[in-house]
Amino acid sequence: MFKVMLADDEPIMRKALNSLVNWEQYDCEVVYCARNGLEVSEKLDEVKPDILISDIRMPGKDGIELAREIYEEKRDIAVIILTAYSDFEYAKKALQYGVVDYVTKTDVLDQLGHSLEMAAEKLKGSRNSEGADNKQLRLENMLKSVFNHSVYDKSIIEDSFSALSVELRNYAVLIIQIQISDELTKKRSETKIRESIDNFFNMAFENYLFQAIPVERDRFAVILAGCEPLRQGSLIIRIKDATETMNRFMHLKAGTGVSSFHVNCGELGEAYKEAELALESEFLSDRKNVYFYGDGIKEKEHYDTAENDRLVSEITENIRLGNDKAADECFDELLSYQREQGYGAHTIKNTELSILMQCSRITDVYDKSFSEVTGIRENFTEIIREQRFIEEYEALMRKVIGDMCGFMAESRDRSRSIIKECEEYIDKHYMENLVLDEMADSIGTSTGYLSRRFKELTGQTIIEYTNKKRLEKAKEYLSKDDVMIYEVAEKLGFGNATYFSHFFRKATGMTPKEYKDSCQ
Repeated sequence: MFKVMLADDEPIMRKALNSLVNWEQYDCEVVYCARNGLEVSEKLDEVKPDILISDIRMPGKDGIELAREIYEEKRDIAVIILTAYSDFEYAKKALQYGVVDYVTKTDVLDQLGHSLEMAAEKLKGSRNSEGADNKQLRLENMLKSVFNHSVYDKSIIEDSFSALSVELRNYAVLIIQIQISDELTKKRSETKIRESIDNFFNMAFENYLFQAIPVERDRFAVILAGCEPLRQGSLIIRIKDATETMNRFMHLKAGTGVSSFHVNCGELGEAYKEAELALESEFLSDRKNVYFYGDGIKEKEHYDTAENDRLVSEITENIRLGNDKAADECFDELLSYQREQGYGAHTIKNTELSILMQCSRITDVYDKSFSEVTGIRENFTEIIREQRFIEEYEALMRKVIGDMCGFMAESRDRSRSIIKECEEYIDKHYMENLVLDEMADSIGTSTGYLSRRFKELTGQTIIEYTNKKRLEKAKEYLSKDDVMIYEVAEKLGFGNATYFSHFFRKATGMTPKEYKDSCQ
C-alpha cells in the first residue's frame, strides 16, 4: 500500500478527502492529515509518505514550496497539487519540480483517481529504475518529463540524453489521439488494445520508430528518428497511411499531429509543442485526420464573427422559446458556416462555451441548475477542453439543445398553469392584505419564481395586477349611490379612507369623491 499524506488548511476538505475517496481501490492508505505546509515539513521524516496531496495555497508554506523542497532533497515522494481555477497558471510552476498532476478542487473526487494512478506509476517506475538500472524505463521517464513540461531547458534535455548514451537526431514528434469505442472495450481489455497499438507502431514505422509512449489514456507520443531530408517525403506518406489504417481497419478513431523535423535533441520539447498545436488547431474529423505543424495551423485571430454571433443568438433564442426543430436547424447552419470559414477548434470551442453559459443562465431563472436539466456537469471549461473530435462537439450540442428545449417547453406550460392559479388566488383575495409568501405556498412554488414568471408572461407585477383589480372594483362601488367612500376603503382592504384616496387619485388623477360625483 502507498502511504498518503494529505495537506489542506480547510478542515472540511481534509475530512472530505479522507472519508469520501476509496483509497484501497488505488492501493493507498491515508497515514496523516496536515493543516498547513509547515506541519508537512515537520512530519515528512516521521511519516515517510509515498504520496503527498497538497493544497496549492496554505499558510506558512504553500504546495509549490513543498514540491520544490521534496524535489531539491530528492525525496522519493509523488506530489499531487490541489488547485482552484484561478490558480491554474500558478500551479504550472510546480511542474518543474516533478509534480505528478494538479487537480481542481471542484472536481477532486472525479479527477483524483487518475492522478493517484499516475503517482503509483511514477513511484514504481523510479523504484524499478533504481533497483535494476533499467535504461529503457529511465528513457521513458525522461521523455514523459519533457512531454508534461516538467523539464524544458534544452541543456538539461541534452545532458539527459548524454547520460543515457542515447542519440536523437533528424526526428519528428507525432501526437496520436485515439477515440476508443465502447464496443471495442467490451470485446477487448484496454491492456490488450494498448498492446495492439504498440505492435502496430512497430510495424508501421519500423526502423524510424525511436520511442512510443502514452502521455494520456487515449493519447500517444511517437518519436520518429533518422528522418534525413531525402527521406522525409516518404515518411510523411507513411504517417498518413498509418493513421488511415488505424481508422479503417483497427476501428480506432485516430488523428495525428506532426511536428516539423528537428536535428538537435534539446528541441524535443519544442517539437512536442508543435505536434500539440498541429493536432489541436482543428477538431479531428472523418474528412481529415493528419495535421502538420506550419501547414494546417490557420487559427485566425480576426474572424468576421457577425454571422457566427447571429446564429448563436438565434440558437439560444429558440432554446429559450423551446423550439427544438428551429434550434437544431440553426445549429446545422452554424456548423456549415464554421466549416466554410475554416474556423479553428479554439474559436469553435469559444462559441460552444458561450451557448452553454447562456443555457445555464436560462435554467437559473427557472430555479434549476444546468446539470439538473441536461445531466451534464457545469464545469464547462473542462468539458470543452476534453473534446478532441468534431463528433463529440456536435453530440454534446445536440443533447443540450434537445434537453433544454424540452425543459423550456415543459416549464412554459407549468408557468402558464401557475399564472392562472395566481390570478385565481388574487381574484379571491384581492380585498385582503395579500402576502406573497402565503400565495406562493398555496400555489406550490417559490416567491422568486412566481414573481419572475408572472412579470414575464403578463407584462405586469403581481402588485400591479392586484391594484388593477382593486381599482376596477373601487370604481364599481363608487358608481353606486348608497355606498360611502370609507365603506369602499374597508371593503377593498385599505387600512383607512385616506390611504384609499391617495391610491385612487394616483391611479386615476381624481379623488374618490370627484369620481363618485362624476358618476351621478
